[in-house]
Amino acid sequence: MRKTAKEGISRTIEIGKKTLIAKDATIDVTGKVKIQSHVQIYEGVTIFTHKHYWNHSRGIRMEIEKIVPVDLTICRDAFIGKNAIIMAINRIGEGAVIGAGAVVTKDVPDFEVWAGNPAECVGVRKEE
Repeated sequence: MRKTAKEGISRTIEIGKKTLIAKDATIDVTGKVKIQSHVQIYEGVTIFTHKHYWNHSRGIRMEIEKIVPVDLTICRDAFIGKNAIIMAINRIGEGAVIGAGAVVTKDVPDFEVWAGNPAECVGVRKEE
């Protein structure tokens, strides 16, 4: 387990066995990240683990008021295709597939296939 520090808060990322994280993948560790075994994360994937809250009053310069960490678990056997963006969600389910270029804004259930912007379920993986 690797730990980094930002603003005095310990952040962590755990990576399971036989997991592939390709070059140019970016994983934000503002929140804790747990990547289970046999996960595949391909080139250009960006994973965010925080949400921003802004002052939305008119006539006032927009400023970030608060950054909130969000913990993420990517369950075993998940696949995240090239250039997908994972916004601040809590879970990508076991055996889930995220299509290339998808923008995921909601938790992904086990064995579902998600694609698009915003991503939505386009199929379910079946048992052999």
